[in-house]
Amino acid sequence: MSEEKKGPSTHPGTNQALMELSENNFYEIVGGTKPVLVDFWATWCGPCQFMLPIFDKLAKKYVEKVRFARLNVDDSQGVAMRFDVYAIPTFIIFMNGKVYIKPKAGSSLLFSNKILPKTSSSSGFSRTLKRSSSIFASLLLRSV
Repeated sequence: MSEEKKGPSTHPGTNQALMELSENNFYEIVGGTKPVLVDFWATWCGPCQFMLPIFDKLAKKYVEKVRFARLNVDDSQGVAMRFDVYAIPTFIIFMNGKVYIKPKAGSSLLFSNKILPKTSSSSGFSRTLKRSSSIFASLLLRSV
C-alpha cells in the first residue's frame, strides 16, 4: 500500500489538469459543481496504462468544462468498492458529489476491445489514439 496522499495532486508525467485522487480527497473533489470524470485504474492494468494518454489529452482539451481525475483502486479500495468498481479501467462521471453517469458492468471493456483495436505499428497507434479520443470525447460531451 502506498503512502497516503493528503490532498489533490497531479498524476506524474501528465498535465496539471489531471488530478490524482485518494480516499482522503475523493469526496472533496467530486463534490464540486463542475462535472468530474474519474478513471478508476491500477498500475498493473495494461488497458488502464493504454488509456492514460487519451485521458490526459482529453483533460487538456476539456479543462474548462470537466475535471479529470484518476483513482488507483489498489490504494483506495474503499472508494472503489463503494461505487461497485469490479473491472478496470472504469470511468464514472460525478456531479455535485453524486454519480451522474456510470457504465453498466463490463462496459469498460468496450474501450480495450471495441474502441481500441490492437495495432502493431506506431502510425496505427496514432490513428487509434486519435479515433479513441474523438469517441471518448463525444460520449463525455453528450453526457454533460
